[in-house]
Amino acid sequence: MRSGHAAVLIAIAALAPALPACGEDERATAGGGAATTSAAPAGVQGAAPANSAEPASTAAATKRCRRTLGEFLDAIESLANAVAVGLDYERYLAAVDGVRETYAATDAERLGLVCLARVAGPAEASLNLYIDAANEWGGCLAESSCEFGAIEAQVQRRWQQASTRLAQARRGLRSVN
Repeated sequence: MRSGHAAVLIAIAALAPALPACGEDERATAGGGAATTSAAPAGVQGAAPANSAEPASTAAATKRCRRTLGEFLDAIESLANAVAVGLDYERYLAAVDGVRETYAATDAERLGLVCLARVAGPAEASLNLYIDAANEWGGCLAESSCEFGAIEAQVQRRWQQASTRLAQARRGLRSVN
């Protein structure tokens, strides 16, 4: 599950340099499918101006990005707020699991490259850092000789990094359009 969205991001990033050279423009249709149209040379009868659909397409992509990732970002922010107030391990783990459920319900396959790169990637990185902190904390609890104070700085560093990634995702969401 954790690597699923990352694999999509990596595949899209690898294809990104080749996409402008494809010569076709794929737009989402109302039914959720995709309509592919070949780019027509300027001046050909029936050809639309090059950027006529771009503002509408960009607005739709921005709206889809916000709609698809908004709940996930809100869940991470709620976790960040709970961490700031203070949680015991059990409540922290339950909060992380709640964010993971929200993440699993996110349909990232319909998101554009810009949304994936600027918003989904940093948001997923934020969640992964919270998971890493949970694993570190849980590992310490599993050892009889481990005191939380010994790992507290590492856990708090991961939380800070997660918060930074969340802020990056929020900025990315504002800049998607």
